[in-house]
Amino acid sequence: TDPSLYLLSSMRSFKIVQGGCRRDFFRSPRRICAVHISCEHQKQHSSDGQLHFQRSRSLSSSAHHGRHTIRRSLSLSAASASVDSPTLFSLPGLSHPSDFAQLANKAIRDCNSIRQELASALNEEDDGVNTNQVQKAKRTLHLLDDISNVVCTVIDAAELCRSTHATPQWRNGASDAFGILSEYIGSLNADDRLYRSLRRFVFNDEDKDSSSEIIAQLSPEYQRMATAMRKEFERDGIHLQYTQREEARELNNVIVGLESLFSNNITEKTKYYNVGEELAVEVEKVIPRHVLGQLVRRDDLSSDGSMTLSSDNLLSNTLLAHSPSPQLRKEVYLESNTAIPENLKVLDSLIEQRHIHSTLLGYKSYAHRVLSDRMVENPQNVAKFLNEMEKRSRGMFEKEMELMMKAKQYVEGGDSQIQAWDVPFYSNFIKAQRQHQRSQEEGGDSDDSTQGYFTVENSINGMKALIPDLFGIDMKEVEIPIEERWDIDTTTNA
Repeated sequence: TDPSLYLLSSMRSFKIVQGGCRRDFFRSPRRICAVHISCEHQKQHSSDGQLHFQRSRSLSSSAHHGRHTIRRSLSLSAASASVDSPTLFSLPGLSHPSDFAQLANKAIRDCNSIRQELASALNEEDDGVNTNQVQKAKRTLHLLDDISNVVCTVIDAAELCRSTHATPQWRNGASDAFGILSEYIGSLNADDRLYRSLRRFVFNDEDKDSSSEIIAQLSPEYQRMATAMRKEFERDGIHLQYTQREEARELNNVIVGLESLFSNNITEKTKYYNVGEELAVEVEKVIPRHVLGQLVRRDDLSSDGSMTLSSDNLLSNTLLAHSPSPQLRKEVYLESNTAIPENLKVLDSLIEQRHIHSTLLGYKSYAHRVLSDRMVENPQNVAKFLNEMEKRSRGMFEKEMELMMKAKQYVEGGDSQIQAWDVPFYSNFIKAQRQHQRSQEEGGDSDDSTQGYFTVENSINGMKALIPDLFGIDMKEVEIPIEERWDIDTTTNA
């Protein structure tokens, strides 16, 4: 009955038991783990046999707003939310790839209901009671935040799934939901009723010539939230005329489509290429042929000595890092980095459309727009930072390049230059030499004295020790239900 998160790491699952309140701000590195947020907060059974989840935002946990309470009840069927029916990412209702589209459409309906509530408030006559203004400002901020939460709960899961799930059907379903909600987000950014609600009830400067002390009476957290929302609205062109806003929205839809196409091409397309007998021998020194068959998964593996390879990242990175053959490394590098030539045109179109969109919104370039609310603020500061870093790291870079050159001369002979396909192999080579030298200096122990501090096991134990103090939650290891697995193709395990 506790609210929970599921942390998947390789073949292990950890149940994070949280006491008292829900956290919504977990982001996960794609290659390490995925954090799945349960909707559970306070479970209540109603007379209609459904299980209701009371969702209380952290900012309103101690506030009471009368009939305009921020606490909203999300009703889910007991079947979809039951612990006996685990779902992907622990997202209620996400049991099948087609559920993604249904969840996306439901999120849109829920958000439209909140938008209508905000629009109705704009049409209400001001009651003139100043004591209610602060509560009205808080209510407005919570409603706007509810819209963000409803959308992000689904679109964040879709973005993770379309990038990481091993099953094509799941990736396709997630991509469809991502497209639906991305287009909807464009309409939210262009909805002046949301912006006007923020200006009227929080900043009280809708007419641009009035000032208010309402926002000054809010807590620093509320103030930061309100200011960030306003900047984001204005960055996305809410100040434009209707026709220009519509043009910006259409351009945004095109950009999202191009971004999805670029990403899907990388995820879905694999290049296959053949290497001759000589290079095939070099491959087998690193990866046995029967293991290679599991990676490439092609029926045309040749028996005449040649071999079929693919642009799969795991395969390519393994060969680049561990093969001593410069010819094989070069072949793998060139083939894997030219695997998706069609993305060049997609990238050109994406650069062009982003620039058009950004200039329409009043920015000099896409870079200026993206950086406008970041710490570095503008491209000039980015260039300055990178130039400073280049100057400071130049000496270390030249030293490491010299070491790799010496290592290459030792292994291959001659005085050839370090190429891009040499870097992974000789980096590992030098690292292994250093570890061996260190172990000899410490008494001949074959194990590096620093090795093992950041193993998976130690890292997980470290997280268990830290997060109770940081977040007030505990991690417990549990078995992963097959329905929650995204690292395997579940269609083959049905």
